[in-house]
Amino acid sequence: MLHSPIRPWCFAPRFWSFVLLGALVAAAPTAKAVVTIEYLVLGTFLNNSVDGSLVYNNNATNVFSPTSALVVDPAAEFVYADATRSLTANFDTTGRLDLTATNPDPFQLIFKSPIFVGKELDSIFNVPDTFPGGLSSSLVGDTITINFGGGAPGTYAASFAIVTPGASAVPLPAAVWAGLALGAAVVARKRRSSRAS
Repeated sequence: MLHSPIRPWCFAPRFWSFVLLGALVAAAPTAKAVVTIEYLVLGTFLNNSVDGSLVYNNNATNVFSPTSALVVDPAAEFVYADATRSLTANFDTTGRLDLTATNPDPFQLIFKSPIFVGKELDSIFNVPDTFPGGLSSSLVGDTITINFGGGAPGTYAASFAIVTPGASAVPLPAAVWAGLALGAAVVARKRRSSRAS
């Protein structure tokens, strides 16, 4: 049986595993990743009633008709269109809210439902808000409020996730550091066992 020559300690896989683990631990307090976890509430919005209001240019008239809808997929719950502008608000059964609008004037959207109580409204990190200047949004109690200040004519979109507080942002150390450390340990063990044979 041939023996491999003795190598310096810096070439040992175990050494680099510990270096990687140390670097990850050192970076842990500052690193975070935002992860959408809407799949955890799958089906909880199905067949729940939502009241909706769309008001343009600070007018008191709600242009949605009907003003109440049950959440079903794939149909959009709230749709408005006239000769020059349109807006669609679609809740899906997982708690996602998708908005699309064409040539929108400044508007305010208000949605109310008991299903919103105890939740928070987050933007979905991989779906950009394309409204000029962005939308402002909040969820307080049972009410979601979304405002748009106006902009150039065009077609715009934005999406939100209605989630349990604290569930939308997962600290990277809790989810990834352990996996990386385990992966480094597995690689080191495989290399050690392949050299032994």
